Amino acid sequence: MNTPTDLKSLIYVFIDLINTASPVLGGLAILVFFWGLAKFIHNAGDAKNHEDGENLMIYGVIAFFVMFALWGIIRFAQSSLGFTDRPFGIPILPTNNTN
Repeated sequence: MNTPTDLKSLIYVFIDLINTASPVLGGLAILVFFWGLAKFIHNAGDAKNHEDGENLMIYGVIAFFVMFALWGIIRFAQSSLGFTDRPFGIPILPTNNTN
């Protein structure tokens, strides 16, 4: 990975970090939601654990919403501010388009 030399390349580094972490954090949010759902259903008779499961589901939904909002804000900023070329990140393999 190259060292960022100006503000634009530093922004690309942050965009790449967020793009790399988003699927992992989104997966964790889904996992937390379903873990809360399992606790919610399994502990239907116990009020304390039932409430803990409900709270986990709420946290999972909030985390998933925040991830989608962050993803949308980054996509909007990329298109509005002109950050479309990708000097960092996963390299795109060249294709041979012979039509």
